[in-house]
Amino acid sequence: MKKSSFSCALFSGMIALFAISCATTSWVSEPEKKYPSDKYIVAVGSGSSKSSAESNAKLAICQQLGERLSGTQHTVSSVDSKGKNYGSIDIDISEQAIFSHIHGISIKETSSEARTHTYHALAVLNKNDEINYYSSRIASSDREISNLISSAQKLKGDIASLPTIKKAVELAQDNEYNIQILSAIRASGRSLVSYGSLNDVIQKAYELAQAVTVCVEFEGDDAYDIQQSFIAVLKERGMNVVSSKDAQYILSGTSSIAPTEVVGQTLYVFVRYNVNAVLKSATGTVVKNFEITGREGHLSISQAKTRALAVIKDSIEF
Repeated sequence: MKKSSFSCALFSGMIALFAISCATTSWVSEPEKKYPSDKYIVAVGSGSSKSSAESNAKLAICQQLGERLSGTQHTVSSVDSKGKNYGSIDIDISEQAIFSHIHGISIKETSSEARTHTYHALAVLNKNDEINYYSSRIASSDREISNLISSAQKLKGDIASLPTIKKAVELAQDNEYNIQILSAIRASGRSLVSYGSLNDVIQKAYELAQAVTVCVEFEGDDAYDIQQSFIAVLKERGMNVVSSKDAQYILSGTSSIAPTEVVGQTLYVFVRYNVNAVLKSATGTVVKNFEITGREGHLSISQAKTRALAVIKDSIEF
């Protein structure tokens, strides 16, 4: 009697193991049977541990979406009404950027093979859920971007418009990933935005920056070089540098770059730089103060000055 019970138990256990084996083989080799491709994006990952198998399965989903995007990188450039190309921006559709934006991947199945010490995991992305999720994110970003553009345009000519439109550009660039991912899941995405495209937002940012006119005036040692550093930064931000009679803002300041004493023995010589400047509106309202001081060294005075000028330029923020 005991022998018969043992045999039945052993037989039942073998059936259970066979059933588990068949089920595992089924979803590992043919996951689309349970999760059809018209409703889901699926991927199987394997590894030496359960966590590594799950990570590899999720990574495989991300790679599937990444492969569906058009290219890994493209450049958006803007052209004004006269046909002049004024700048470009790289949109990096790298795997890392895509992965950080992908949402909703879940692990539905896991199994292990004792003989090979291998784990398997099935990752699933529900297409309908993600269409709703990304559509909602795109619509939310669209409203915020449109409001920022409207607010910035009301301030046209005012330097305060620039951080507002800059935020709109950053949000539009971030929204580009949402649009790309949604387009990878279904054949639409860009049609959901009212602001047009990232390129359109960049164009608006350029126009607003060009409407800000600034005159730059410096006095003191190396005033010309420091003045040119400020002018270069203003132009990099897209603003218009003009004469004082045409300027909405006046940036004036004093500067010095002079050799300084060195304590102890060293091959380097040093210069100390001091820049004090103020940005005012045409009506005299102070907009921003600049106080940039420090010390730089090199093998010669001229080289030390060159380094000081580079640091000064890097310290200028608008």
